[in-house]
Amino acid sequence: MTWLAPLYLAGALAIAAPILFHLWRRTPQGRRTFSTLMFLTPSPPRMTRLSKVEHWSLLSLRGLAVLLLALAFSRPVWRIPATVPIAPEESELVAILVDTSASQQRDGLWKQQTDTITKRLDELSAAAIPALFAFDDRWSTEVSFAEAEKLDPAVRKQVIKDRLAALKPSFRGTNLGQALVRTAQSVQDAQTGRALPRPQRIWLASDLQAGSDLRELLAYDWPDDLPVEWLPATAKSAENAGLQLVAATLNASDDKLRVRVTNAALATRQRFVLNWTNGTTQEKCLDVVVPPGQSRVIALPSPPSPELGQSVVLAGDEHPFDNQLWLPSRQPQPCSVLFVGRDEPNDTNGLRYYLDRALASNPRYVASIVTANEALLPSNRPALVVAAEADPAGIDLLQKLVKSGVAAVLVPKTAEDADALLAACGYDAVQTREAVVRDYALWSEIDFESPWFAPFAEAQFADFSGIHFWKYRQILGDLPPSSEVLVRFDTNSPAIVQFSGRPAKVWFFAAGWHPHDSQLARSSKFVPLMWRILEATLGGAEAPSAAVVGESLPRPAPGSDDAPAQLTGPDGMSVSWPAGESAIVAEQPGRYTVVAGAAQHLVAVNLPPDESRTDPLPPEQLEAAGVKLSTQALRPALPASVEQLRQQQVAELEERQQLWRWVLLGAFGLIVLETALAGWWQNRNNGEVVG
Repeated sequence: MTWLAPLYLAGALAIAAPILFHLWRRTPQGRRTFSTLMFLTPSPPRMTRLSKVEHWSLLSLRGLAVLLLALAFSRPVWRIPATVPIAPEESELVAILVDTSASQQRDGLWKQQTDTITKRLDELSAAAIPALFAFDDRWSTEVSFAEAEKLDPAVRKQVIKDRLAALKPSFRGTNLGQALVRTAQSVQDAQTGRALPRPQRIWLASDLQAGSDLRELLAYDWPDDLPVEWLPATAKSAENAGLQLVAATLNASDDKLRVRVTNAALATRQRFVLNWTNGTTQEKCLDVVVPPGQSRVIALPSPPSPELGQSVVLAGDEHPFDNQLWLPSRQPQPCSVLFVGRDEPNDTNGLRYYLDRALASNPRYVASIVTANEALLPSNRPALVVAAEADPAGIDLLQKLVKSGVAAVLVPKTAEDADALLAACGYDAVQTREAVVRDYALWSEIDFESPWFAPFAEAQFADFSGIHFWKYRQILGDLPPSSEVLVRFDTNSPAIVQFSGRPAKVWFFAAGWHPHDSQLARSSKFVPLMWRILEATLGGAEAPSAAVVGESLPRPAPGSDDAPAQLTGPDGMSVSWPAGESAIVAEQPGRYTVVAGAAQHLVAVNLPPDESRTDPLPPEQLEAAGVKLSTQALRPALPASVEQLRQQQVAELEERQQLWRWVLLGAFGLIVLETALAGWWQNRNNGEVVG
């Protein structure tokens, strides 16, 4: 028996306290009742010093409880013959970290890597304990140290080889930083509780490509005693060109798909060909020239057919794993716009003529212009009302639609039309008149933070000074509090006003876009402005769906999470996607179709763009993060002396035995017993005195 904290044994001297209390305190035993004492105040018993102990049982329980408390705090340890040896061990911990990212699909790279690991395993001593880990953008344990240590040394290596043979490269990215950090933590966990740590190291089997993510490693304090040995795997050729999709933006003036072609820095070729393909047939698209170490962004022309427009392939590269790019597709959203006015469709001097052609050029919608004279079915409820004249039938329909929540754009041709249209929308307090314009007016103050004008916020698009306005309607008096002026003329008169206080938003144009009022319809700003008006009304167009392998697939439309969906992958297999179930992750590139009710959504899934950056990662970047590259295993730092090592052994034994818990439990039990015995004794004495 030994103690981890022997100084606490000095607390056993506190046993003197119960003994002194028993000798110093004496309570008179007998009591007699005298009638003359009933008028006196009771006084406490007189303390006397005794030479003998009255209650040996109570004294023994109290003294034993004090001794047990002192013993518990001293942390007793029962020594056993089998202790951790001080001599060095032959075994070592070897963490084998295997890269299974998409870049490993290059010709011959994966086989070269597995052959290298198998050869090194055969050279490893039988006493070594290897563990197998794999990573791409995730980290997984294939064989843990705990599992390997339980295996017989004769079969330990074979288990590692079998698990390695079951692995194969995925289509995911390379998160090397996360993999190294979690592997280092696993090695340190395997050393926990040992007085003499085993030698340790990590085998890193990877191509160490430049596209590896090292962010998590840079935020980690790498252990000095954990070396990393790189098992290099090099492709047969340094040539590699990649193909990535450039993210689309809704603010672009066109919806052309753009791709980025990259070329490795060590490449010797720079001429490539882009081909349209549907998986079986190819047709030439473009010739591309990309110098080594550079990239080019290319706008794709329209495909020859929808089938061939599913993907493009980069020809002329030796490594095809990243040469096919699946293209997103957008199905135009049907909608209708109600025009209130008497303009003929082909009247070049009218508002409708320019509105019809501007919306027809939008590939995001199939917009149809209808008039108040046409039958409007409930299913053909217009998304927007554009009102130009106070036509009686149109005014009545405008009033009903605005009350039901349909947004309206008022572009009156005269001040009388303006007053009538505003009154139909519920703003009869707003009055207008024809403004006096000497030469022309200009837009001077534009709110570029509004959804309408946000695409024009950049300096090259923000100039509207070339658009002249010959006539406009001037608003008299103050605007309602709920209104907002989006544009003002250079005379400070409102040019475009947004009213938001009613069930539907109403926008008021003080001047029309037709030639009689202005040059707006014939400017380059008109078409994107009409697109933004329609998109703001419909809530914005859905961007082309594109994702990378490892990301969650979106459901067809907002709110469709309540309906079950059906997912069809690029292999043609369909799976059910129950409502409320967690997101489904794409594991391979291709086109995915998600159907929920009547909604259908096509998602193009491609490789992570960084996987095409296959140029070698300089090992100095790992060393800069604190990683020590070495071919020799290192033993974690040992205590400075043998006495400290023995003390660590005692601490390990005490941690396993934890005898102090039982000793402390016994002390509490004695205190409870002593309290009960003292109470019983006191009650008995009180009964004798009363009797």
